[in-house]
Amino acid sequence: MRATLNIDDELIQKASKLTGIVEKTALVRLGLVIDCVGKWQDAC
Repeated sequence: MRATLNIDDELIQKASKLTGIVEKTALVRLGLVIDCVGKWQDAC
């Protein structure tokens, strides 16, 4: 699925610096995975 996201450039830069990931798609995907895992753990 494709989506257009408006994400603050500074937030993308910080996330990239923290993770070492430079590709924006990979950063967004990682954020979604982390969020879903956190919610899944809370439900258990």
